[in-house]
Amino acid sequence: MDQGAIECSAIMEKSNGEVSQLSVTQGDPPRVCTAKETEKGFYFLSNIDQNIAVVVRTICCFKSNENENENADKMIKDAISKVLVHYYPLAWRLTISSEVTKFQCGGFVLGLCMNHCMFDGIGAMKFVNSWGEVARRAILKARSSPKIEHLHQELTEIDDKSSTVDLYKDEMLYRSFCLDPEKLEKLKKNAMEDGVLEKCTNFEALSAFVWRALTKALNMQ
Repeated sequence: MDQGAIECSAIMEKSNGEVSQLSVTQGDPPRVCTAKETEKGFYFLSNIDQNIAVVVRTICCFKSNENENENADKMIKDAISKVLVHYYPLAWRLTISSEVTKFQCGGFVLGLCMNHCMFDGIGAMKFVNSWGEVARRAILKARSSPKIEHLHQELTEIDDKSSTVDLYKDEMLYRSFCLDPEKLEKLKKNAMEDGVLEKCTNFEALSAFVWRALTKALNMQ
């Protein structure tokens, strides 16, 4: 990730016969430690994980931005040290290997080598997404001005117009009602006689009947 330890060049011939030179500068590989102390102990692998201990290699490509990703390598390095605090098993024996390659255009690629016994596909993507969120500082990123994309009905205050408070002042009476199939069928016919419903279940008809009786008793609006 750092500049300048090894420099090499190669001559490339384009399809139109022109010759161009490709220059690559390779930095010393830095050692990245966790941002703070993490848990220590053994991470036991399942039988399946032990049988699929292969190294998976991926490449993530990023376009250039307004500052040509000038500090991309430092940003990625700082971000992974913070993410490894939560993914601490990757900071020990079975580490994750990464390499950043920057181009003159300002774009860069991030190459990753991960052991499959530490990640499956979904787990690896969650790790990379967490890494990106920390690098972009987007986890708790404030908006200016606040952007409200939908109504939050759970925060709406509803005026209590019912008399449920008075309910606890009265003596409660408990009754059991047995409804035979004929009475349930009558309830269903009454529920559908206005033509709004084409069909309903015994449970739906009985629930609506009990709910209507409850709202009337409590004078609910």
